[in-house]
Amino acid sequence: MQFNMLNTLVRKLFILKEEGFIANQTYLKNLEHLLSQEEFEMLNMILESDDIQKAVDYIQHAYTSTPSKKQSVTNILSEPKMTQIALILLDGSKPQALQKAIHTREHIDKNSVHFLELIENLQDKLLTFVTSRVSKFPSNTSPKDYLKTLSSKEISISNVARYFGGDFERAYLDDKGIGKSYYEFLVSQVLLQYHFIEPQDAYKFLLLSIWNAIPAFRSKTRFTSVGGVH
Repeated sequence: MQFNMLNTLVRKLFILKEEGFIANQTYLKNLEHLLSQEEFEMLNMILESDDIQKAVDYIQHAYTSTPSKKQSVTNILSEPKMTQIALILLDGSKPQALQKAIHTREHIDKNSVHFLELIENLQDKLLTFVTSRVSKFPSNTSPKDYLKTLSSKEISISNVARYFGGDFERAYLDDKGIGKSYYEFLVSQVLLQYHFIEPQDAYKFLLLSIWNAIPAFRSKTRFTSVGGVH
């Protein structure tokens, strides 16, 4: 792994913790079952640190110290374990956490925040639109194929943007892909009503959307691995 990737993921975990996104009251116990002792200690150091740069420096030092520690760092900050860790930390989250995560990007991604706000303002109309389309899907649509169903042309965000046009379509075109995640969450809830997605998959989709929306940086200022600013 490159240092910039380590830096990004450590900062993202730190913001997840600092902004109050940890919803699982038993996350430490759950993480102990998932991770080795060394991996758990490293991750806990990130989550318990009160200084983001110290957390970054700690992980980068561990990565370059011994083969064992390098492997542990690689394990916790690589897939699929990184996603498993995020799901454990976020377990118990409500839909409002997704909105909050997108708003956390205000100073680095205003377009996504703006698109979220338009989606919220049109939420009832969007739900009516999606429901009218989903209700016509074949009754034998498999819940196991929910990702394929979510991407159906009839309910795709690009199709919806063209339908509503105007400011909504312009905001969609300016969105970096994060703002639309709230729309996709709304669609998943409609699919749930029609049993086109399993409850556990709908909830996992929400948690993954929250994790993907949480930024690694709160502003466009970037800190290098040695603490410099550019």
